[in-house]
Amino acid sequence: MKSFFEKLRDIADDVQRAKSLDFFGLVHVAGEIDRWDLLVSSPKLKPWSFESRKYIAGLLQRNLSASEIVRIGGIAVLPRSNKIIVRLMHDEQIRPGRITLLNDEQFDRAFVIYPDSGGRPAVNGSGDHGQRQRASKGANARTANRQKITQGA
Repeated sequence: MKSFFEKLRDIADDVQRAKSLDFFGLVHVAGEIDRWDLLVSSPKLKPWSFESRKYIAGLLQRNLSASEIVRIGGIAVLPRSNKIIVRLMHDEQIRPGRITLLNDEQFDRAFVIYPDSGGRPAVNGSGDHGQRQRASKGANARTANRQKITQGA
């Protein structure tokens, strides 16, 4: 039986084939127990539109169980130039196919499915335990980089 994250990877593959993808991933809302927001960016999906969200929601309903769907608190179809999309696509600490800890007030974790850095990583939803140590060492540099990105620098 496929995991929640494997099913999402399959959905991302479907969107890639049908609409092309720039980004497909989850961000975990800080302070919430199990609430993830799904972020999607595609040149063939109109950002912020009801129709685009309805398309993604239909794929989720067809491929996820009810208990998996409730884990997704929201769906956002965003332009590729959106600050959060740009940040998640270019943050060197984020490893596609793995839960990554974020140093952010709004989101504390990310799970990027697409782009996948050229190869399809093993998607199991587990974090990289060594990553926490690396994250603490590089926190100041990442914070400075994020501030530049969010300020449009």
